[in-house]
Amino acid sequence: MRRQRILSVKSLVFIGARWQSGFLNASSSEIVERACHSQPCKEDRMKALLKRTFFLSALFVLAVSTAHATIDPATAQKLLADDGAANDLFGYSVSVSGDTAIIGAPYDDNFKGSAYAFARDADGSWNQQQKLQAGDRAVGDLFGNSVSVSGDTVIIGAFFDDNYKGSAYAFTRATDGSWSEQQKLLAGDGATNDLFGNSVSVSGDTAIIGAPNDDNYKGSAYAFTRAADGSWSQQPKLQAGDGAAGDNFGNSVSVSGDTALIGALGADSWAGAAYAFTGSDGIWSQQQKLTATEGTATDEDMFGSSVTLSSDGSIALIGAAFYAGEQGAAYIFIRSGDLWSQQQRLTASEGMEMDGFGCSVSLSSDADTALVGAYGDDSEQGAAYIFTGSGGIWSQQQMLTVADGTAGDRFGLSVAVSGDTVVVGAYFDDDKGDDSGSAYVFTQEQVSQERINMVPIYMLLL
Repeated sequence: MRRQRILSVKSLVFIGARWQSGFLNASSSEIVERACHSQPCKEDRMKALLKRTFFLSALFVLAVSTAHATIDPATAQKLLADDGAANDLFGYSVSVSGDTAIIGAPYDDNFKGSAYAFARDADGSWNQQQKLQAGDRAVGDLFGNSVSVSGDTVIIGAFFDDNYKGSAYAFTRATDGSWSEQQKLLAGDGATNDLFGNSVSVSGDTAIIGAPNDDNYKGSAYAFTRAADGSWSQQPKLQAGDGAAGDNFGNSVSVSGDTALIGALGADSWAGAAYAFTGSDGIWSQQQKLTATEGTATDEDMFGSSVTLSSDGSIALIGAAFYAGEQGAAYIFIRSGDLWSQQQRLTASEGMEMDGFGCSVSLSSDADTALVGAYGDDSEQGAAYIFTGSGGIWSQQQMLTVADGTAGDRFGLSVAVSGDTVVVGAYFDDDKGDDSGSAYVFTQEQVSQERINMVPIYMLLL
């Protein structure tokens, strides 16, 4: 029988944050409801038919050979925890960097939580390398609710630690491939219900950690830097210049070099916003508030549901999972000098209400591939979409699903891309018991394709 779920409330935070605060009074058979939506999924939804009429006149056809990246879903590798069990929620959070993938399982071990490190071998196969746990783990911490990996460094959130005050843990990998806890990170002014660790991001020696419930749900983000001796220290915390109660600033975070992007999905009456910051000499300054150009205070699109930055910090991808009746959207922003501007809104070609497209986002390091999750697609079986950008124009390249997916798996609630590698979580998958969870690794391959160009005959005569 499918699990009973605790319903989320709007006073908490959306994806990855708005967990029911009464969690610890729940029985072990009750599963946290991710706040993507609290109403039953629509079933048997009709897919809209796209009708196009082309009037072709006096055209000359040219075939041009091009190359693009594509994924064969049949070659995907499914990742499971070696000790996976019912209700672990393995795949609730995912991150990938090169040949390393980190998968969170926040319900593992009586809600203490765990994360699993996987490594890609020379033959391309992925294998579990090590199970990561907090040294001071306790029941209800939900360690693994958020994860981020950069090279040999991993940051893992435990946002229910210490009566919902929250914490995060830094792990490092030694030359022999083993991982060890480096330091526990705490907010200097942390308080009950802050949910510090709800979102995490690491880039080199800089980590950003969100606390969306700080200061009456106004929200904050905390920057930490690592010194030469390996110790992490907190820098002045980041807050929105126009922050207000209920903004949930910090529900999503991303950092790349000296640029940080912080989501505030509750800003402006749930229309949502994201804030770009730049750091210098340990001080982070707000650069710009980003909003969707068509968004209004009454839309409740929750722009900022998810955020990510390109490796050079010049391109941002921001999810708005409640756009158009929770069909969802994602937005590309580009930075020129100190100014950010919206470049394009991305939507799924087959998108429908309740898909939750934009609940998770990721950009490849070269910023020419965007990955967007849509956990609610097809009765919450879920999907992920790949977009590619060229010349400032982004187009949908591929929709990813898996052959063994079933309704309710929520494939796509967490996504990550690094180079040619795509990782997608399905935390309600049941391979090792109800809601044990799984993750899938896909590899993009360059393929040749004939592109057809239609050229007017008169142009050939010029």
